[in-house]
Amino acid sequence: LNEHAYVTPSYKDLTLYTVRNSLAAFTPLDPLVSWDDAIALESVRLTQSQAVPGEPLLLDLNWQVLRAPQGGRSVWLELADRDGGVWQSSELVLGEFFAPPDQWQVNQRITLRAGLLIPPGTPPGEFDVRVNVVGSSPSTGGDYVTIPGAKVLPCSDKMPCSPPLEGDDLTPLQATFGNSLTLAGYQPGGLEFFQGKHALVTFYWRPARPLTDDVKERLALVDRSGHVIAQAEVSPVAAWFPSSQWTPGQWLADPQVIPIPAKAPPGDYAFRVSLVAPDGRTLPVTAGGASKDYLDVGHIRISERPRQFRAGPILHPLKVEFGDKVRLLGYDVKVNSSANQSEVALTLYWQAMREMDEYYTVFTHVVSADGTLVGQKDSWPRGGDYPTNLWKCGEVVKDEYLIPLAVDAGPGAYRVELGLYVLATGQRLSAIASGTQLKDDMVIVPV
Repeated sequence: LNEHAYVTPSYKDLTLYTVRNSLAAFTPLDPLVSWDDAIALESVRLTQSQAVPGEPLLLDLNWQVLRAPQGGRSVWLELADRDGGVWQSSELVLGEFFAPPDQWQVNQRITLRAGLLIPPGTPPGEFDVRVNVVGSSPSTGGDYVTIPGAKVLPCSDKMPCSPPLEGDDLTPLQATFGNSLTLAGYQPGGLEFFQGKHALVTFYWRPARPLTDDVKERLALVDRSGHVIAQAEVSPVAAWFPSSQWTPGQWLADPQVIPIPAKAPPGDYAFRVSLVAPDGRTLPVTAGGASKDYLDVGHIRISERPRQFRAGPILHPLKVEFGDKVRLLGYDVKVNSSANQSEVALTLYWQAMREMDEYYTVFTHVVSADGTLVGQKDSWPRGGDYPTNLWKCGEVVKDEYLIPLAVDAGPGAYRVELGLYVLATGQRLSAIASGTQLKDDMVIVPV
């Protein structure tokens, strides 16, 4: 069944198996796209390229084994709209049950028949399917391979759509905004979120009648006293699918994120939602017999981010101070090599000397003996996830980088040049070691 049917991870622990014959031709990938020189995607086929929400898209992925892998491989699929918004994702094990990886042979072909369930409430339109191998990157660069041509169909009497399934994470509502829109439910993206991250929630709208104007959504986080700590004005559902295009009676999912301030007081919060007309009027909200111009829903907890104040063992300890802001305690470094490309794996251990409001960017440049730049990665710490304005005095931050090297970088001596700078101006923080300012305000790490 796993070899010949399309496998669609469905609701919670349920899996849908679909048997379907297709006359559609495969689309070859030229050149092949490989991952870690171990497996390659040869061709793809959208067996069922269009469906209504609640039904799966079906696709065939033909893979070739290039060399015996170390362990199995999982394929990651995403359904993405024209703006890059991801509406569904799924992970499937390549060859699960019918082609175990310890039996793979070089040049063996394996077909993965996959289903990607279109979630209830997904707006109609053109979509892409994205493909990647978990824990790796395609040889073409980027984070995934894009397969165009998927289409979400609108709901109709002939093709009805299933509503979202009520469960422990979906709360039904009956709140009317203006006289045209009903907020029929909401799903928090979790019960606990952390300072400096994002709070997630999905609303479910149902138009009662056609809307002539395109409304905006005002979303806020409020504490128990009703004090607003964060607010954003966004397009409900999707910017490319404005409310004037919504069909009466259709369920529409509205996934939203709102940034949590880095210094938001830990505690209990709610989401406050309102709709704004083009002329700036806030639509009245009627729920439970009461009328306001907003609705508070959900109960979430904002917690302080987990922090570490001890570094633990460091292979190459240092003590370099950048201004009076950040201390570099040391680093770990190694080179990962493959047939096509190598990369430098660098781990930096920072310590905050004080709290700061600035967002400092880390530069890591891999340079050959003659000064040629062969690899570079500049970003906020932890890939942008933990900028310096979130750090507490004395906190230790482990900061990891994978720096791909140029394909023509041959064997030889290399070094990593690293430091901190202000992105807006390019100004580097002064780097001081043993009381002496380092040349060009950078630390040199041999590779």
